[in-house]
Amino acid sequence: MEIYELQNIWEGIDRKITESSKLNKEILRKMLVEKPKQRLNKIRLQSYFKIILPFVVLPVFFLIIEKRTDFQFIIGTVMYCSLVIYAMISEFIFLKKSNKIDFSKPVISLSKDIAELKKGKLTNTRLRYLLSPIGATGVLLMAFKNTGNIISQETFLFFGLVLIVFFLSVLYTFRIAIKNQFQKLNEEISELEFLEE
Repeated sequence: MEIYELQNIWEGIDRKITESSKLNKEILRKMLVEKPKQRLNKIRLQSYFKIILPFVVLPVFFLIIEKRTDFQFIIGTVMYCSLVIYAMISEFIFLKKSNKIDFSKPVISLSKDIAELKKGKLTNTRLRYLLSPIGATGVLLMAFKNTGNIISQETFLFFGLVLIVFFLSVLYTFRIAIKNQFQKLNEEISELEFLEE
């Protein structure tokens, strides 16, 4: 073999290695983009479910409850429906923001955007938990014809247990679950910002 033939073989191998590394980088990028895409699709699916659910539950709910025209029923309906409308609007806003995410961005920026989006969703979840007593009060006002039906030993025990479970749920959610998720997302965002630099 002459030097010219060796140089041609060397250049051919070099081209194949370059093509192979480009292909490997593209495959790696697709794999890295696929995970955030799956996370985002899962969150979007939950949002679609939360948007559709009131259209199924509210008609059934209003079929079960006796409709009245007294002030107590109207106030309860307004309280409950305003909370449901707020939840639906917040899900629409979340979906609008999630549709703006550009998957052609670098993987680090993409992961950071998704983490920020999840962080906003957690803040919204926290606000909904804080507003849920308004919706529960609205349901109670709609369910009972007058306050005399509410105060009895059986209903007092029932509502007492419901309130205890609710407050334990809120305590667990705020102190443990959401706090841990916020810490995890903040760590993820800071790691991504460090990698961006």
